[in-house]
Amino acid sequence: MNLYKLEPIVNSKNLKPEFFLSREKAEKELEKLLNKYNLEVEEVVLKDNNHSQEFVCDFYNKFFIKRVEA
Repeated sequence: MNLYKLEPIVNSKNLKPEFFLSREKAEKELEKLLNKYNLEVEEVVLKDNNHSQEFVCDFYNKFFIKRVEA
């Protein structure tokens, strides 16, 4: 079974990662965090055949969604 791991870096600090059963749920949580910290995504970097995504807001704020095996 695959899970999706959301790893936020906000103000250069690693926040607690969260795990979700689907990419859609991870992306919804990402949207909540973007709203909470008043951030906008400037660039999306796709890695590992789209199984890993990096959402870059600026130098100090990034979010990663990665597919991991449970």
